[in-house]
Amino acid sequence: MASRSRSPRFRRVFDECGHDEEWLSPEEIEKFKCPICCLVARDAVSHDCGASLFCQGCWTNWMTRDTRCPSCRTDSSTVAAAHFDRRTIMNLMLKCPNDCGVNITLADKASHLRSCPNRRVSCPKCETQCTVHQLSEHLKTCRGRLEPCVLCGEMVHERDMKRHCKHTKGHISALVKEVKRLRAQVEKEREAREAREAREAREAQAFVPAPVPGGPPPPQVGDEALFAPDEVAFVEEEADAEAMEAMEAEVNEPNEANDGADDGANDGANVVDGQVLLASGADDRVIKIWDVNAGVTKSQLRGHRDIPFSLCCVSSATLASSSADQTIKLWDLEHGTCITTLYAYWAIRSVCRLSPRTLASAEHSAVKIWDLVSGRYQHLPVDDAFVHTVCPLTPTTFASCSTAGIRIWDITAGRSIRSLGPLSRTMCALSPTSLVVGVSLYAAELYDVPSGFCSRRFLGHTDDVQDVCRLSQTAVASASKDGTAKVWDCVAGTCSKTLQGHALGLYSICAFTASCLATGSRDSSIKLWDVNTGACTRTLAGQSFVRCLCPIQQPA
Repeated sequence: MASRSRSPRFRRVFDECGHDEEWLSPEEIEKFKCPICCLVARDAVSHDCGASLFCQGCWTNWMTRDTRCPSCRTDSSTVAAAHFDRRTIMNLMLKCPNDCGVNITLADKASHLRSCPNRRVSCPKCETQCTVHQLSEHLKTCRGRLEPCVLCGEMVHERDMKRHCKHTKGHISALVKEVKRLRAQVEKEREAREAREAREAREAQAFVPAPVPGGPPPPQVGDEALFAPDEVAFVEEEADAEAMEAMEAEVNEPNEANDGADDGANDGANVVDGQVLLASGADDRVIKIWDVNAGVTKSQLRGHRDIPFSLCCVSSATLASSSADQTIKLWDLEHGTCITTLYAYWAIRSVCRLSPRTLASAEHSAVKIWDLVSGRYQHLPVDDAFVHTVCPLTPTTFASCSTAGIRIWDITAGRSIRSLGPLSRTMCALSPTSLVVGVSLYAAELYDVPSGFCSRRFLGHTDDVQDVCRLSQTAVASASKDGTAKVWDCVAGTCSKTLQGHALGLYSICAFTASCLATGSRDSSIKLWDVNTGACTRTLAGQSFVRCLCPIQQPA
């Protein structure tokens, strides 16, 4: 069989040329040879002159250099497939390339090579090439692949490495030197770690958190409640009787204020000098405070180094924001400045308020409970799950949704007390005993927390549900990537209104009252909606991809 050295530059050209085989009858194949590559024509074509056959690949490459036939030298590039000659070539007899002694046709070559007893295979231990029938004998004596000894560098078979290390002179001394080197490296890293911890401790002692408006005063230097950057388990102190009464009054106040009326979500949206305020976070890393009635920006909060994912009101004058830059920032809304920054180890996907001094946040595979006075947190791990959202139920319980499902957490016990529901991305609390969850199956679902059963399934969206919000005790709204928001009747389980107007998908939604909604979209706009009529009452523009929205609460 002829052999040719094919450089990488011309390998593609040669692969398109004729068949290079060890033929049984060399005289018979002369009339099928291509005059360009001097091999038996592959995918044979013939010119009008009929002088000879050509490989289709050879003819195509020839026409890029010369438009004349290489046999008759006439100016013509017209060729036709020689079907009869192609069938004759495929029936030519040749010897097996593996020298197994079998004569085969060119058409049967590929199937024969797959089952040829002389085909070459690699040893799984040493990667040596041998035939199939020789492989079993080779495996009996194979000592594995050659590897360098880690102590002397000599190339030794894998099977002999243990005996080599045990009996070769000088290995013990080399091993002792390696142990000493590793010990010195460990000691050096330990000293560097101690120096880093000491530096962080000095920085912590020099840091005093700013006061949180509406919250308790910050501790003084020397108190145990100072911010610690390391992960320290936080155990909330027992509140005195006055604090417990104030907390219960705060939780029960919305229900008392709405007795005999429809329980609207955020019915007391903050009105300052006739202004209704809305906070929004977008991909431009700026948090904007909007005067909804005037349709203008009241202030801009800058400080995050990455996209803000979530917003929540801590008090009437304080806003909390979480970001992909692994921080939670507390903002003074009156002055537009950052009060405190809380640091984590992962991007913080969601944050919610549990009490005037406590926040809950969602990270990569954990939820955390933050004390706003000390800056410390309690770490609650969620094994092998990506946590998307957290939402409050009571001052001591909250829910989280993740790739592992929904979990109910008790911060007093410091653990999960219930698991329910499917994989989900977003949710909101309809009441302390019911949750509305947005799932990735173009639907939202209503779950009863005590029983863990799904009582309603809201179908109608044509893409994933990205956010949900509560309108009243019997109504919720959902925002989807299909560009629509839908209002759902929780009693009947039906869609009562569809809000359309955004050019791209919706990623955030919030409610001012039971009849007023705000939606944020990827089309860089915020729209305000009248739920009763389904009409868009105002469009707020001037921001990039809107990720999160939050109505600002009215002072108590």
